[in-house]
Amino acid sequence: MIRPVRAILVLVCAVGGAVAVSAPAAAQSRAGGTFGVGLVLGDPTGVTAEYNRRTRGFGNAIEAAVGIDTFDDDHLYAHLVWKFYLTEIVRGRDIDVPLYAGVGPWLAEAGGDDDLHVGARAPFGIALDFRHAPVQVYFELAFVLRVVDDVDAGIGAALGFRYYF
Repeated sequence: MIRPVRAILVLVCAVGGAVAVSAPAAAQSRAGGTFGVGLVLGDPTGVTAEYNRRTRGFGNAIEAAVGIDTFDDDHLYAHLVWKFYLTEIVRGRDIDVPLYAGVGPWLAEAGGDDDLHVGARAPFGIALDFRHAPVQVYFELAFVLRVVDDVDAGIGAALGFRYYF
């Protein structure tokens, strides 16, 4: 059986590799660069990072989060999501409001017996990108499907922010 800490390290290395081989991003509509780090509350509660390749309104991003699955007995949790920015519902002088959807794997430690839950996650969210500050605030709902150690489905929610540099 795969140890949870080792599996999370593999996930983090995969994100790093994807960021390292990606082409330079096009112009951003918000202040700051293409790489953001921050905090997320909900499902999970922890740290988040995103490599954003979005131009004004459209594009994609790679997002990772590591933390505690607060809605499922405080298990160690990680996910990697490929996000697609669909459109901007607001394009303002000071703020843009994009909508996004994504898909990717997640894994969580399942208690003290070293079981590992694995599944797929499909978030749908809305973000606030500030034009004069390198900050993004976002809210998302995610369909979560567990396929290893049991079959189960549910909905998760998260509220977070990232600082881009």
